[in-house]
Amino acid sequence: FGLVLGLLSPWLLLPLARPRWLLAATPVIAFACLRSDTLFKSITHWHHTNVFAWIFLALVESTRSGLAAQALGVRAKGRARARALSAGALGAAISAALLYGDAPFGRSHRPFSARPGQGAVVREIASSLPKDARIVATERAATHLVPEHPDVRILRPDLERGELTYLLDLADTWQLPSIPRVRRHLRDLRREGYGVTLERGTFVVLERGAPARAASDAAEAPPGPPRAAFPDAGLTLLAIVKEGEERARTFWRVDRRTEGDWGLIAIGPEGLAGDFTAIGPPSRPTYERSAGEVFSETRILALPAKGDLYLRVFDFLEVDASGKRLADVLAGALRDSGRVP
Repeated sequence: FGLVLGLLSPWLLLPLARPRWLLAATPVIAFACLRSDTLFKSITHWHHTNVFAWIFLALVESTRSGLAAQALGVRAKGRARARALSAGALGAAISAALLYGDAPFGRSHRPFSARPGQGAVVREIASSLPKDARIVATERAATHLVPEHPDVRILRPDLERGELTYLLDLADTWQLPSIPRVRRHLRDLRREGYGVTLERGTFVVLERGAPARAASDAAEAPPGPPRAAFPDAGLTLLAIVKEGEERARTFWRVDRRTEGDWGLIAIGPEGLAGDFTAIGPPSRPTYERSAGEVFSETRILALPAKGDLYLRVFDFLEVDASGKRLADVLAGALRDSGRVP
């Protein structure tokens, strides 16, 4: 009901006056409503866009409807009635665009987060891949590959195997498999002999048989007592050094090897204090590190001027196996820290 109302309310519900046109849209709407994914039932996505033609046809015919005019209190007849209904529908559409849109008028919640500059990174990666490469890529990255690479497939929750090149975005929350599932794919590919041939931030390209990369994040253990220890993860956070307003370098020691793909959540007095990404780069995940290693990484992390920093580690692979979402992990960390915004 909410989806149907959201589609028709911007037109003053006038298309309901000509329901025969809406019958053609019924299968699409029914399909969306029967799906378990809530995004199919949201007007923020495109799954229902092919019904707009039928809605518009119903709208055009409804401007000549005496029933619609009577329901809206329009007493004019003929062209004057059609003009009045059309003006009302246009006004309602403009108002809906503002209310459904961004601030200051609307409070829209986009299904994805903007990532300025990342498109240029993907295009740079795309230009470095052979034209005839058979590529499997995460959803948003794949859109940048299609113009130059005819054989591009979208990464699915079940990993497609073969003599393929994989382009994984390990930080995009808007894609078919969740981030924990993508990281599981990364682990499985690494164990099947795929190596990292290119790494740009959170983007990683893997090809079968690529040689292992030498560790480039090795560091000397900083002086002073450790900042925090995480026995279950076999990791100790040795130090956090501020490098900017919202960036810091973390120093880690591997106390024992584990099979976990560990990530870090940091919560300050005002809530989340940084991104909750994996510890270490994609080319050296924690499950490939050995006891005694000391390494460092730079991450988005705002150190609070006052108050403590609550730190928690979690295993991406365990999150995927349990069927949870990263939002559930974050909510649990906020709850346990006692700093729920």
